Amino acid sequence: MGHRFDLGARRPRAVQATPPLLLLLLLLLPLLVMVLAEGGDYYELLGVNREATTREIRQAFKKLALTMHPDKNPGDASAHDRFLKVNRAYEVLKDEDLRKKYDKYGEKGLDEQQGGRYESWNFYRYDFGIYDDDLEIITLDSGDFEAAVNSGEIWFINFYSPRCSHCHQLAPTWRDFAKEMDGVIRIGAVNCGDNNHLCRRRGINSYPSLYLFKAAQKPEKFHGDRSKDELVRFTMKFITTAVTRLWQGNVFAEVETAFSSGIGWIITFCSDTGDCLEPRTRQKLAGMLDGLVKVGWMDCVTEEQLCLSFQVNGGATALFPPESSLDLQGSVLVTSVHCLCVMITQYSVY
Repeated sequence: MGHRFDLGARRPRAVQATPPLLLLLLLLLPLLVMVLAEGGDYYELLGVNREATTREIRQAFKKLALTMHPDKNPGDASAHDRFLKVNRAYEVLKDEDLRKKYDKYGEKGLDEQQGGRYESWNFYRYDFGIYDDDLEIITLDSGDFEAAVNSGEIWFINFYSPRCSHCHQLAPTWRDFAKEMDGVIRIGAVNCGDNNHLCRRRGINSYPSLYLFKAAQKPEKFHGDRSKDELVRFTMKFITTAVTRLWQGNVFAEVETAFSSGIGWIITFCSDTGDCLEPRTRQKLAGMLDGLVKVGWMDCVTEEQLCLSFQVNGGATALFPPESSLDLQGSVLVTSVHCLCVMITQYSVY
């Protein structure tokens, strides 16, 4: 007798494994809920990536503050709470220690009171990050200050407070000064409102305080009139790169010594006519190009025949790359001070 199959009987169902992707989502769901409950990722709130610099974080926050601030949204009942979240994100990410805690532990590692208050809209519009948008001025914070002043470069730093009226009065002059000295020294600014510990440690007790830092020397405070000319004059005392006066007795030996080391010359020929770089400009240029070219000048009134041997019969400035001929055919002629940037760019290809 054959076996009978009971068509009505149910077969046991195989246990199906949970797909890996679904399992991952289930594991991450509590974390996602926690993040949403806490107000979102701080970097996302400010619209920056996790590698953003402090300056980029400040700039991003300022843009948000000018649009999201409750003062600009008086009819929005939720504006206060939304801006508190953004302000909290900024207060944490701008601080090196708090940022490290947040990156490692999230909001659970932070003080709940952090970012609980904020300034008026006018503060963010007019007082916040005075120099953040100036390319020639580097805003320094506690995290990068020591590395900057110990880098071997000359730094002139403005320690200021955003609530100081004299600091705001100085700002246009400091910007003009920074543009003139760009490439010669480093111009910085420290907001003591955001970096109180740094400023106290450096003995800053009045604003603005201007200090020049040079390797292996004690920082020197500027005490003079805060005009651009006085700031430049003070700074130039620390630019010690030599500018050589060239004459019949030394010119060929000086040029040959530099050429043999792969270093060119910038020579400004001074006469009663034509363009001749002023002494201050020569010194700035020497500091800017130290190690790349030598800078010299020649008096074509007393050294007329020597200047003629360079095919120069009036004031002029020229770059002589290494191994070039000592005449204007072998040089890059500069017709004005404004061409210096072009001259430097051309020299860099040699």
